[in-house]
Amino acid sequence: MAFSTPPPPSAALRRPVLIRWWYDPVQRRRAIIAAVLALLYGSCLAYGSWTRVCAAERCPSIMRIDPRGGRHEQLQTSKVYAADGRLISELGIELRTVLPLDQIPMHVRQAFIAVEDKRFYKHNGIDYWRILGALKANILTLHYTQGFSTITMQLARNVFPERLGREKKLARKLREARVAVELERNFSKDTILELYLNQISLGPNVFGV
Repeated sequence: MAFSTPPPPSAALRRPVLIRWWYDPVQRRRAIIAAVLALLYGSCLAYGSWTRVCAAERCPSIMRIDPRGGRHEQLQTSKVYAADGRLISELGIELRTVLPLDQIPMHVRQAFIAVEDKRFYKHNGIDYWRILGALKANILTLHYTQGFSTITMQLARNVFPERLGREKKLARKLREARVAVELERNFSKDTILELYLNQISLGPNVFGV
């Protein structure tokens, strides 16, 4: 009794189901149209959110930071010295001594940049690569485990805490990003880093490096 060998399955049948539909012109056209519409909708939504998030003066004005000297009026302690020059006491709510950037050791500056914002000198206030990395980490863990605030965004939040707040909301992050972009447009990177290092909270009542 002779047995005939069945013909090999065609290439179309061997393709995975998820790929096979792509070779159907009608389904492919529908998929492309749906993707384009979704992209347009997402782009319009993102642009509208970006342009309207600071409407009705919901964002603070960076004019609070003196554009002439490039320094925010940062509060620092009043120091009481003895006649021989010894420091007796510091008086003030926020323990801080404001320093120009050239008096802050280089290794301290580099350490903060390495930990907080590796691409600080390359972005315009928003690190888009860091946003993608944070989204990936948060999606994989199904939890808010990683943020994407740059040094400039952190400065905006620290200088205007009463206007921007610290709650984990998209609208707040957008306002923070808008202020960060304005800071980058008006101040140099070194000025922003100086303000940040003098403003950052390092413990109870302790501010600045």
